[in-house]
Amino acid sequence: MYYYHPEDERSYQFKNQYYFNGQLLVAPITSHSKQKKLSEIKVFLPEGTWTDIFTNDVYEGNKVVNMIRPLDSIPVLAKQGAIYVLGSDGKNSIENPKELEVNVFNGNGSFTLYEDKDMKQLSTTSFDSYNEDNIQYLSIICNDQGAIRKDRTLIINFKNIRKGQVYCNELVKVKNKDNLQVIIKHFDSSKVYEIQVSYENESKLDLLKRQGKDSLTYFEGKNVDRVALFNKINEADSVNKYIKVVNEAKLPLIYKKRLKE
Repeated sequence: MYYYHPEDERSYQFKNQYYFNGQLLVAPITSHSKQKKLSEIKVFLPEGTWTDIFTNDVYEGNKVVNMIRPLDSIPVLAKQGAIYVLGSDGKNSIENPKELEVNVFNGNGSFTLYEDKDMKQLSTTSFDSYNEDNIQYLSIICNDQGAIRKDRTLIINFKNIRKGQVYCNELVKVKNKDNLQVIIKHFDSSKVYEIQVSYENESKLDLLKRQGKDSLTYFEGKNVDRVALFNKINEADSVNKYIKVVNEAKLPLIYKKRLKE
């Protein structure tokens, strides 16, 4: 952390944290679960907006945050403007992937994917993004020397956008799952793709509700009690009412802390 933030004293205090590829901040949980199969860890977040790639929780930085996670998750946070690319063929292969999953987080950022064929024919695919007036822009430009597959599909996940209006200078397909997806079938490396997504920011209340509903799925307890709390959370029409519902719920303290995180 202190290589990236040498001027911030907090970066010297969190010795377990580290950056992965400069795009992701990882905070391993190395202490045992204390209560209800949940562990708690203090995480130093530098300035900016941070999104957990596993839980989709969103945090404002320049502070230390208590994060609570179940046994199958640790905080891995993408910084504002991060872009990371995964092969989503489901194969552990040395072949260049037929399908790429491109994860884009609101903000300004860039990422260049390098590929080769038989240790020759080096090709690059550059992803550049910026954000202005609630519009996320993404451009994709290739320098293909023969390594990029001709039958490739790109699945672009705009991770901080639930719904939005999409414009692209080429034919694409749009889906809404946990986030907005733009799918490019038969990706053509000779073309420049320009994508724009206009959207509305998710409110603090909507963020809390979404995180709360997701957390309830792995909390221990009777289903009837979880459904009742789910309904009360869903009915809350302000942040204060949401907090009141959580505080009054008959839940272990660690559950309440997670719901208000």
